[in-house]
Amino acid sequence: GGQPLEYVVMPALCLPEARAWQVGTHREGLRRGSKSVPQLGDLAELIATGCSEGVLARQELVSMLPVLALDCEQGHRVLDMCASPGSKTMQLLEKVTEPGRDEGELNMSVGLVVANDANPQRAFLLRDTVSRHNRNTPERAVLVVTCNYGEELPIPTFTLPSTGELVEGYDRVLADVPCSGDGTIRKAADILRRWTPEVANQLHSIQLEIALRGITLLAVGGVMVYSTCSLNPAENESVV
Repeated sequence: GGQPLEYVVMPALCLPEARAWQVGTHREGLRRGSKSVPQLGDLAELIATGCSEGVLARQELVSMLPVLALDCEQGHRVLDMCASPGSKTMQLLEKVTEPGRDEGELNMSVGLVVANDANPQRAFLLRDTVSRHNRNTPERAVLVVTCNYGEELPIPTFTLPSTGELVEGYDRVLADVPCSGDGTIRKAADILRRWTPEVANQLHSIQLEIALRGITLLAVGGVMVYSTCSLNPAENESVV
């Protein structure tokens, strides 16, 4: 408390080109501190305003790493297999659309993001998240939201706008699969009270099916990233 603002907010050093800024307190700390520290109050208001106007998205740093590892480029065709609630989807949208273009202007190098979720309610939540964050028109124009089981997604065929050539599959696939979430115990203590080894064992087969399907959906030379928010080897190393 009482620290100058520059000690509270700093660039996220693990992300290139200062693509994110890290707040030196968790959400509850920011909320409580804003009542007694004027700088934190200003920061909380700035974050809330930025999110509502579509210029900021609040996300935990570690959950941004899968998209960083995916190394998307402008123009890539990308599949987010288990996308809801949508924070990674918004990262992907920023990567495949060109920055600095006029609102609504699209060109031939713009990519595509297919955001899928197996649960209809979560698919609606994904769509609402993008709308609530007021993402710009170029980003919305390249977003497709689907509702299907990840392990049953069909192989798509695309027409390249530059040549008219037909190509199958995605350039990038993100398989951020359903998991036990035991890696989030530090912020969700109730998970520890409910944790048993059986949870991960039950999830392993579906995680493997999704991962195998994701590889099948890749175009030649494509890249897939498999990720969970679990630390359990049954959900991670055993699948990979």
